[in-house]
Amino acid sequence: MTKTQATLGLLNKKFLTATNKGVHKAGFYVVGKVQDSIAGREAEKTSVDTGQFLNSIPNDSDMSKFLISVIKTDLGYPIFLELGTTRITARPHFGNTAAREQKRVKEIIQEKIGRVK
Repeated sequence: MTKTQATLGLLNKKFLTATNKGVHKAGFYVVGKVQDSIAGREAEKTSVDTGQFLNSIPNDSDMSKFLISVIKTDLGYPIFLELGTTRITARPHFGNTAAREQKRVKEIIQEKIGRVK
């Protein structure tokens, strides 16, 4: 292996590590924004009654998952809030947050990648 190949391999590893850290940092950020949406601090109508839904969005990210940050709830009823029903208007906390924060998510990841040297 040449010195150039070794250097490129190290840079590639640093790049992928930085990208992974950026993905997880962005995940933490989006969790907070989804929680803000549920609490009524964004454009969507509040969905807090007992606080169960708000508190069901874990504020963690599994760093062992490479380049993946999952933002979810294990409750069964939020899908009806997200999509609406014949009786309630949709409150798309996840979808609207994803659309609204897409630019910031990219910036967070790019900030991490930009620090690779």
